[in-house]
Amino acid sequence: MKILMITPLYPTDRNPGLGIFVKRIESIYRELGYEVDLIPYGSGASPWEKMANVRRFLKTIRAKVKAGDYDLVNVQYPFLAPLAFGRLKLTKPLVTTLHGTDAKPDSLVKKVLLPWTGRLLRRSDLVLVNSRFYKDFVMDRYRLTDQAVRLCPAGGYDPAVFFPPSERARGEVRWLGFAGRITAKKGWRLALEAYENLLALARDPLGLKLAGQGEDMADLRQAVQRIQASYPQARIQVLGNLDDSSLADFYRSLDLFLFPTLYEESLGLVAIESLASGCPLVASDKGAVGDYVQE
Repeated sequence: MKILMITPLYPTDRNPGLGIFVKRIESIYRELGYEVDLIPYGSGASPWEKMANVRRFLKTIRAKVKAGDYDLVNVQYPFLAPLAFGRLKLTKPLVTTLHGTDAKPDSLVKKVLLPWTGRLLRRSDLVLVNSRFYKDFVMDRYRLTDQAVRLCPAGGYDPAVFFPPSERARGEVRWLGFAGRITAKKGWRLALEAYENLLALARDPLGLKLAGQGEDMADLRQAVQRIQASYPQARIQVLGNLDDSSLADFYRSLDLFLFPTLYEESLGLVAIESLASGCPLVASDKGAVGDYVQE
């Protein structure tokens, strides 16, 4: 089987963590013996470069869909791509895989494109989602039937990478951890606030490790400096983006993982990865988190 796989998110040298879940799905397809013809959107540094890449992305989609040299079309994270389908005639099955903010937008551009997203979903032979919470939302928001929307893990995690330690030795410092995009909706401020409050109560040395990058990095570093100035005993590590192997080691080094998201996550992959790595967690009761985190 040959799959025409379309995605606006895919890892690049500049951003190796971008759309890593899509790359995992591609790897699963290839491991199953499927041939994959990938159409990724290449982000650009300047507005002009981004616009040129959008035109190239849409033009390539139209050309390859018309050519029909595939057995199935799989649109991953349908942002931008729906614009290419318009009046295109589909002769092969269309499967659309949703991941979160593609159908539950978090930006003005995504909200503007929602009508096109809805049309693509209603044209799809199958829509795949990654949690019961998200399935209910998608069915209600886009008026899709239960038969049209199926639960399917979005690439999941690699158990050969994310696994519990053979033994957990308690160190001198108790470590809390946060991983995710450093943006307001991911709750990094709550993580720092919780850590600051615990510092005043903790009898043992308490540290905090922060993994990820995002638009709030300058604010995060400023907040970290303030805490360190107020609490000489504070031990905070800002680690930036981590590859899967380093991220798994990060989880295994923690005593507790913090997942204080302010957004209704469609899944919350970092929370699942932390549990798979043997690290207990405290999480916000929002979105799909309640599907797999219990008291």
